[in-house]
Amino acid sequence: MLATVRRYEAAGFRAWPAAAVHYDGTWVVRLTAGHAAKRLNSVNPLDPGDTQHIAERIGRASRRFEAYGRPLTFRISPLSGPVLSKHLD
Repeated sequence: MLATVRRYEAAGFRAWPAAAVHYDGTWVVRLTAGHAAKRLNSVNPLDPGDTQHIAERIGRASRRFEAYGRPLTFRISPLSGPVLSKHLD
């Protein structure tokens, strides 16, 4: 199932390319100033096992979003995994 979700995510990234894309492990940080779409302005975790240093990584993502004048937004999918989901709750 996760492989299918990854393919859908990749298709979405190609269909709605962000102006800036940063990687933090397997988290994809997508930002586009002046555009409100969450797909273009979100952190997209792509591996449920990538749970190292969550608090620090959220802080880094938050600073990037702040620089773009956007609220920090995570797109939660099966690829986010339960550890990150619980941390964000």
